[in-house]
Amino acid sequence: MLYLLRMKLFPPFFVLALASSTALEAKSPVPSAAELAAAIAMHTKKLVMPADVRPLGCEGFTEEPTEFECRWTQKIHGKWFRYSTYFAIDGADWIIIDWPPSKLK
Repeated sequence: MLYLLRMKLFPPFFVLALASSTALEAKSPVPSAAELAAAIAMHTKKLVMPADVRPLGCEGFTEEPTEFECRWTQKIHGKWFRYSTYFAIDGADWIIIDWPPSKLK
């Protein structure tokens, strides 16, 4: 009975706590295909078309809020390959800060 009474008194607290915890979980940004292609092209000095890359996702770092480990697929000679490397946001641009990328399976 006491348990049910407590549940009636605390639901607003639980709703507030849940809303607060989800508000604190910020999603890492992900570059668009055009931004990703531009970053790869700038770093490799080779033409990379946005249609040949597909961003998969990025994970950020608490200690470096502008740096991310990003994964993507890239079409090379008609085949798709998965890659991962480190990027940073520099102003409005994504730049690669670690090369060569890791080839993923």
